[in-house]
Amino acid sequence: MKALALKPKQAETLDLIDLEKPRISSDEILIKTLSTSIDRTDLDIYVGLYGKEPEGEDRLIIGHEAVGKVIEVGKNIIGFKAGDFVVPTVRRTCGDCDVCVADEPDMCRRDDYKERGIVKAHGFMSEYFKDAPENLVKIPKELVSVGSLIEPMSVAQKAVSSIYKIQKRFSWRPESALVLGAGSLGLLSAVILARYGLQTFAYDIVSENSVKAQIAKMSGATYIDGRDLKLDEFANNYGKPDLIIEATGNSSVAFDAMDIIATNGIMCLLSISAGSHEETICPDCLNNDLVLGNKVVFGSVSSNRSHFEKAVEVARESEKKSPGLLSRIMTDKLKFEDFRRAFEAKDNSHIKSVIYFE
Repeated sequence: MKALALKPKQAETLDLIDLEKPRISSDEILIKTLSTSIDRTDLDIYVGLYGKEPEGEDRLIIGHEAVGKVIEVGKNIIGFKAGDFVVPTVRRTCGDCDVCVADEPDMCRRDDYKERGIVKAHGFMSEYFKDAPENLVKIPKELVSVGSLIEPMSVAQKAVSSIYKIQKRFSWRPESALVLGAGSLGLLSAVILARYGLQTFAYDIVSENSVKAQIAKMSGATYIDGRDLKLDEFANNYGKPDLIIEATGNSSVAFDAMDIIATNGIMCLLSISAGSHEETICPDCLNNDLVLGNKVVFGSVSSNRSHFEKAVEVARESEKKSPGLLSRIMTDKLKFEDFRRAFEAKDNSHIKSVIYFE
């Protein structure tokens, strides 16, 4: 079979390789990959900033946002059959810490977890892959065309669910939400927040006529062009938001946004900012504002099976309410053999590249 693999920490070594088709045990499932999406983590791995190959190997098969079709099931498998459509989860348990034992590997306490296509485990950018049933979530046929978006949507779902869990610390009745960044993660966050009945704003630096702005509006959000309205001006015009989801990958934006969290509000950092950017801030000002305002800032990464299952539910609702919204996020649809185009520089209109295997 064909697969896309690279040498981690070495820039632009991605290449098409030939491997044997996986053989499954009685407790495994064989899946034919239908499509995989590319995100910022994949791009960082591609340029050598991140990633680790499986033990004893010198290459890593990339790709962690995938959808596939079950081809074969082991004799001990219950609940799955050939023909089922599935999305695989990404992070794998360390098998030792308390949260992993509780089936929450996304919160692993140790550094020896594995992530498919990212750290110490091959990903899904191959014609076939195998996995255990506990790492697979079924999706309905009508979501197959957008199935590779379930993984990033699960990450956004975890963020929103975590926000509401944390805010159970008091009687919280949020009215407004601000999503920073109208990339795929930001737009999917806006789709999820629409279910909560919040006045939602999506903030980026592209025009009102852009695809990103149009999708944000389809989700029910108000789009704000950050070139016309700075964050402090946003707060003056629309009030300080009760919750903020940061998905820009820009650390300066993240710190600026901390200044406009509403009293009793909360902010989730979803993006990773590569590099070593330095900036002068007033730590006393930030400390006092967070403490005296009962404000929370926290980070969130990855997701677990429960978030995937919720993401499937949200995706189905979204497709019924706004047909085509999720599909519009997939702005660059490529054949497997054209994979290199997914890693080329893109302009601000680009949102998500998707590679199809058939």
